[in-house]
This record gives sequence, C-alpha cells and structure tokens, in this order.
Amino acid sequence: AANGPRESDFIKVKEYLNKNYAENLKENSYWVHILDQLYFYGEDMHTGYIDAVNAMTPQDVQQFANELLSQGNLKTIIMVP
Repeated sequence: AANGPRESDFIKVKEYLNKNYAENLKENSYWVHILDQLYFYGEDMHTGYIDAVNAMTPQDVQQFANELLSQGNLKTIIMVP
C-alpha cells in the first residue's frame, strides 16, 4: 500500500474490468444481479460503472488500501490440511 499499484498492472486491471463488463451485459445472470441489488438494497450497480472504472487512478487505489489497512482489523486464519 505504501507505493500503490504499478502503472502497468493498473492498466491491465482496468482493461480487464472494461472487457468483462462488456461480456457480462450479454448474460442473464448479470442482469439478475443488477436487479437484485437495486430491489433489495436500492443500489444501482450498473449506471456509471464504466465511468467509475475509467476515472479511477492508481492513487485512488493506494489511498483506499491505506485507509483499509490503517483500521487495524486483522484476522489470522490457520488452515490445517
């Protein structure tokens, strides 16, 4: 979180999100999820999604990570085979 994401990785993630969004528009499951979020939670997860993704910067991600990690919430999970 100290340095933020690398620019090359950040660009790849944004490209993936945009491509995945375009593909999801063709799927019924996407629209079921959108309608579910709108009906039960009053959240419109569709309108403005692409604009939000494209407006995001590496600094936004770094700031979010710093805020999240500074909350002091920590869980240790040990999985035994």
